[in-house]
Amino acid sequence: MAFVSTGLPNGGRTAHFRIEYDPTLPAGRALAAGLLRTCEDDYRDMATWFGIDLTDLPIEVRIANQSGGASWSDGVTGPPTVTVKPLVAGVATLTQVRYLLVAEVTEIFMSAQDRGWFAGSDEGSKGEGLSRFLSLQFLLAHSLADSTPSGFGVTANWLNSARPNYVDNNPDDIAPDVITGCTTLFLCYLHDQLGFSINEIIAAGADTLGGVYRNLTGRSDGWIAFRRLVDAHYPRPDVYYPAAETVFPVPTLTTIFSPGSVTTGYSGTGRVVLDRPALVDIPIGLTSDDPALVGVRPAVAVPTGELSAEFIVTTTAQPGPFSPKTIGLHARYAGRTLPTTVQIQAPQLARLTVVPASVPAGTAAIATLTLARPSLAGDVVANLLSEAPGFATVPPTVTIPAGQLTATFPVTTLPNALPFGTAHADLQAEYAGRAVTVRLTVTATVVAGRLAALTVLPATLTGGTPARGTVKLEHAVPTPTVVGLAAVDADSAHPPLPGEGSTIASTPESITIPAGLTTGTFPIHTNRVAQGTRHRVTIIAGAVVTRYAALTVLG
Repeated sequence: MAFVSTGLPNGGRTAHFRIEYDPTLPAGRALAAGLLRTCEDDYRDMATWFGIDLTDLPIEVRIANQSGGASWSDGVTGPPTVTVKPLVAGVATLTQVRYLLVAEVTEIFMSAQDRGWFAGSDEGSKGEGLSRFLSLQFLLAHSLADSTPSGFGVTANWLNSARPNYVDNNPDDIAPDVITGCTTLFLCYLHDQLGFSINEIIAAGADTLGGVYRNLTGRSDGWIAFRRLVDAHYPRPDVYYPAAETVFPVPTLTTIFSPGSVTTGYSGTGRVVLDRPALVDIPIGLTSDDPALVGVRPAVAVPTGELSAEFIVTTTAQPGPFSPKTIGLHARYAGRTLPTTVQIQAPQLARLTVVPASVPAGTAAIATLTLARPSLAGDVVANLLSEAPGFATVPPTVTIPAGQLTATFPVTTLPNALPFGTAHADLQAEYAGRAVTVRLTVTATVVAGRLAALTVLPATLTGGTPARGTVKLEHAVPTPTVVGLAAVDADSAHPPLPGEGSTIASTPESITIPAGLTTGTFPIHTNRVAQGTRHRVTIIAGAVVTRYAALTVLG
């Protein structure tokens, strides 16, 4: 295979690299030109991480028309050569080329630094994990991607295995397998969970990753702490495929939201919440204190990238009525259990309506009782009540059949031959401790004016002086209204009997208020009384109801 630098500035040379490409690679020259523009900045990142500069230069970089990653070889008589094979699904991008170049050149830095990351003739599983970890951090730092390129992830290999210990031993393995999956994920643990910087991790190089952990923390429980944390938050046998390779920092279960009240036989929706978006699908365990009455699935998964997940709460249909039942629910994750409750209630009354809403006395109406949801376990028998049985009556109960939402019942209003003001009958339905009401208006069938007020002016006068009374109806009626009138001495609670009228003041026996009007006036005559005396007279007017007004006559 022949590699060329045709068309590249300066023959493909930079301070630290010499770049060539396979002319059969589609857009090979463009990829090489893009790498030529970025490779020195990428080199400075790596030199900063390791704190050294390479001396065996320039590194020969060859971009091949192949897939499979990258490799490097130490030149026998010259600088090392890196071969990049960037094709993924037949496509190569500059990001993939840069990612693979960083992965290989960091291994060259490990070898040159000689601080325990390079094992013998190659980087070994520990160094392979570091190169994969660093190339991912490179992508993240430059916002080139939020995960490794497709096909290059390895941590899922270890997460979905028996999870053997490759922290305390360092086999000579550089394949994308369970071993390098373990080493890569442990380095993510040091950085993302424990918060150590890239420079600190590299500077803490040792024979094993357990030694790196000891150099960083001063403790020797690296494998135990790592494995326990992973097992607690990502338990087997569930499988995990972290999109960004890392599963750290681990999330914490913070909240379980109740579905609140659920009608028996129906289902509700609860929610579990984490303190940070899930990096893989997170299984949250669920239990019910009374699974025969309230059921939940054993677990619900919080999807990758989400903070929460909904779960369904099912209930077993029970015949009513009954008082609400409170059942405990629990969510558990990574040793933490959070409680909540769900309230199971009998079918609930939603509303009571009556048609028509206003009827003349003696006329029937139809009321409709509606449930929030149909009963799934037997009929609903609701108790009925009228708070004004003198005007309207209802049956003692009404039955809504199972599976039905409504039922109707008659409302009977009593005929009344006497005139009365508009009446209101509040109707009530009750079931399982919940009541709903509606108001029925009952109007009189006998049309008559109803007296609302009586006034006398002036209220105090000298005997022999006339006064004027005014009567007012509650509202106009279509027929004339006769208002009876009388005057009695002192206070009286009733109209006078014959011969009991006042000896001091007199009124007409009645006045007539014409149809359509609401007021009428009448004269009040007074007699002279002894000088220096004071007499109280009560003026009385009546039309359906009786009204009174006081008149004081002075001598």
